[in-house]
Amino acid sequence: MKEEKKLKNWIALALVVAVLFLAITPIWFLPYFFVSGISNDPDISNIEKFGALSDARKFVAQVCGGLLAALGIFAAVWRSYALDRQASIMEQGQITERFTRAINQLGALDNNGNPVLEIRLGAIYALERIAKESADDHWPIMEVLTAYVRENAPKKTEAEKAKEKEVKLPRKDIQAILTVIGRRPRREEEKQNEGQIIDLSGTDLRNATLKEPHWTNANFNDADVTGYGICDELCDSLESQELNRPFYKEEQAAKKKN
Repeated sequence: MKEEKKLKNWIALALVVAVLFLAITPIWFLPYFFVSGISNDPDISNIEKFGALSDARKFVAQVCGGLLAALGIFAAVWRSYALDRQASIMEQGQITERFTRAINQLGALDNNGNPVLEIRLGAIYALERIAKESADDHWPIMEVLTAYVRENAPKKTEAEKAKEKEVKLPRKDIQAILTVIGRRPRREEEKQNEGQIIDLSGTDLRNATLKEPHWTNANFNDADVTGYGICDELCDSLESQELNRPFYKEEQAAKKKN
């Protein structure tokens, strides 16, 4: 370690000496080249020759000073660019690390194989924050969250529904994802990009609360969204898209009668 430190010190000293040599040499020797035409002229006095040499040295010093200043500005700009790039790389690395950790937590299970909702909820809100901070990660996160809902809340068959004593509220992590998706940023960007559709097809969203009215860019094909928590805007969206909401028309007709 000490040997490496000594070597670095010697290299630094050598660089300083080299810079000084390169800076002083032109200032000292170049002026003689500029006044070489009058150095042997007998009609010009030594005082005038010395004055011309001094003027030449001032000119060379100014030129070298300008070049050094320009080099310093270039070095400062390059250093700023390098620092910004390094900071960007570090930030992207941190986002990637946070994204990976949240994805791992999204599938958290206890010793009995049951979902650990506290950890999963933390992962969902961590992904929401990343989606707000990073435009590049926004849509991949939306795809992850919608895939999670499709995997963990698939639409039930009529036989499975018949066995239920009552229709319960969606699991907390499913409801949290629906809330996050509903209030997501960059919705306008999604509309401009083909294929970016919130895919909740074939899901069981009975009694889900969807208060955020930002569902026009969503696919609810073959999804069961019956329940009291569906907002009016979503119902209008479902009707306009001719998507599947069981008993929707019957419910609307009953409301009109009442």
